[in-house]
Amino acid sequence: MKNLKFILILSAFTVLAVSCTDDITYDAKSVTNINEGASKNLKVPINRFSSSGELNACIRDLSTVISQGRRRTQPITPTTPTPNDTVPDLFTPVGDASTYTDDNIVSYEMQISKEKLIEKEDFTVYETCGYDSIVPDTAFAKLLNIKGEIQVADTVYKVSPRGTYFFVASLEQYFTDHYPEFEKKDGILIAEKTYKIDDKGIYRYSSFDKENLDAESSTLPDSINELLSPPVPPINGSYANEINWDSFPTYNADAKTIAGKVWQSLFGRNKSYTYKISKKRRVRSKFYFYNYLIHASIGAEVEMQKKNKIGWSGTRADKLTLNWHNIVLEYNYPNNKPDFNVNSIPYVISTDKTVVPSISDNAITTSIFGVNITQNEIDNIVAKGTKELYKLLNTKLGQKRSNQKVPENSRAYVLYGPKKIQYIIPDGYIDAANKKIIKRKFSDTWGFYITFNLSNINNSWKSFAQSLFKMRVDAPELKGGVIRAGGCLGDTWGAMTTVKKN
Repeated sequence: MKNLKFILILSAFTVLAVSCTDDITYDAKSVTNINEGASKNLKVPINRFSSSGELNACIRDLSTVISQGRRRTQPITPTTPTPNDTVPDLFTPVGDASTYTDDNIVSYEMQISKEKLIEKEDFTVYETCGYDSIVPDTAFAKLLNIKGEIQVADTVYKVSPRGTYFFVASLEQYFTDHYPEFEKKDGILIAEKTYKIDDKGIYRYSSFDKENLDAESSTLPDSINELLSPPVPPINGSYANEINWDSFPTYNADAKTIAGKVWQSLFGRNKSYTYKISKKRRVRSKFYFYNYLIHASIGAEVEMQKKNKIGWSGTRADKLTLNWHNIVLEYNYPNNKPDFNVNSIPYVISTDKTVVPSISDNAITTSIFGVNITQNEIDNIVAKGTKELYKLLNTKLGQKRSNQKVPENSRAYVLYGPKKIQYIIPDGYIDAANKKIIKRKFSDTWGFYITFNLSNINNSWKSFAQSLFKMRVDAPELKGGVIRAGGCLGDTWGAMTTVKKN
């Protein structure tokens, strides 16, 4: 990954065995006998993968399971790695996790009394320790143990509110012993967003910023209420049409204040917004883009929450809705970027049955060779909606002397331009009744790869297209998009719009 070549020096990658499981469930068990019979010096197991590619193949498998609401009884293919069923993951009930409270990380992160653990007997480590905020991608969370750790090759990665730690596996006990100290250290900047925390070889990548991870107010400094009535209309057929959006706030997914922008440039963005519909009920939404070094995820979620004695937790809503418009992701070409003939006339090709991260089923994707759009153009389509996207792309093609038109039935558009690869998801929505939370991911490390029939590609672009199949790209950057999220109890809605723009 960019500016992180020292990881390769730090890590001598070796193949590690990955065991299998026949069943995956996300339901918390009831907790009994808190802290009774805890084993002393019991080491927390960890899932191990030989490479980040193997890890992400497993995440893709789990994402399919979760999105389809089914139980996985076997891997998708014989070579697909699966998590070890002996590893206590983040969805372990707090009572079961208390078996490991002799572990310094477990005891530090739980930091609540026996009585409060009993109060939270239906809670998992994921909720109790705040991982639901920093790891909203539940497929990835399923692979982290109760310490928030995973091992890839001979390197251990640990997710915390400060970011993602990484170190050679031989330092695991040392890291565990000193974890509370490391969480209080800023460290020394040695690469982009990467800090040396300890001379022994403990490093931390800033996956998040240091702002409040769970904003309590709907009047935050980064609100952009001048955009209270975005021109982008709700999608037909969605619950979103029941909501008077003019009466609810709009927020900036990016920091708006100067200080906030400086902080975001250093540490990334991690913010959720809430809207209270009563003293003890609120709607919580997040539009996130996180990089954990070994895995990157971009997505959105909306949750109905109830207030408890010691915090907030998910509760069923009568209705939930999540709408998205013109999600724009941008990838850098790798160092072995194919030769680009700027004189080639742009070419458009549509492909059936392509994986689009935002939907469960395969869909039509359109690839456009020879065209990129600017950030100002991205901001414009984010503000004005999908029709503006079609107009813009057709104008770009016209300027380049192409007689092709952009089809309007695609679920995604991929622009292979002279500078970047841009992935655009025009719009979509998901509604749910009697659910606590709904989520959608817009990108994962496999989201870039597009399948198309090379025999159908114009000869002037064929060699370029063939070279695409050999490329591996880094995680994308979120360049634009609109998220509308709402939850309803009875006749009362709580909602918010979040806009990502320059």
